[in-house]
Amino acid sequence: MTPELISQIAKAYPRGTIYERDDAVLANEKRDARINAVLKHCGQECDLSWDVSLFDTPAYKIAITQRAHPEFKRWIWQMGNSDKIAWINHNGGPYPVFWLNISRIADYYYYYYNHWTPRGDTGYLEADFRQPANAEWLNYEMLIRDQLTKAGFQYFTDDLCTERTPFVVESDYDSIPDDDPCWKDVGFEPPLVPSTLHECLFGH
Repeated sequence: MTPELISQIAKAYPRGTIYERDDAVLANEKRDARINAVLKHCGQECDLSWDVSLFDTPAYKIAITQRAHPEFKRWIWQMGNSDKIAWINHNGGPYPVFWLNISRIADYYYYYYNHWTPRGDTGYLEADFRQPANAEWLNYEMLIRDQLTKAGFQYFTDDLCTERTPFVVESDYDSIPDDDPCWKDVGFEPPLVPSTLHECLFGH
């Protein structure tokens, strides 16, 4: 953890707990402009569209899809399962989504894929995160990463993801079994433990 990253996290959580974030720190017009420039360049180069969400987290969650496919919001909110399955069958493959997460606290990002596929013959779908990207999307990924690097963003590695911060803490609910009698005590509070860098920079 670099001194700069320590400073950025400390400013975002001045009270030292993950639950008391200073959201004023998240506003950064210059960072937003760099992100927009990357999205516009990649969108034009690869014919991609994107949808940006926050979900009350310290990071932008950006769903990137192909313009030739249904828009992400339409896919999620307007198309029923039968329409989605019909589209997948007609397309001859899944509906891929490239999820790009960019922290609003420090210049870090990570990404993963969802491939929407039918769940057998159940009439339902699942957003498969295990399926690897095809060659076309690997080329898009390479361009996106290259543009993010040029814009000053760093990839958030697995090692950084699990690193803990001694100066920001969170409640360790996972350490207490669900059947532990302590949960019956309305005043019980789990022990505090250092938060992970992922929690600090990206939230849940």
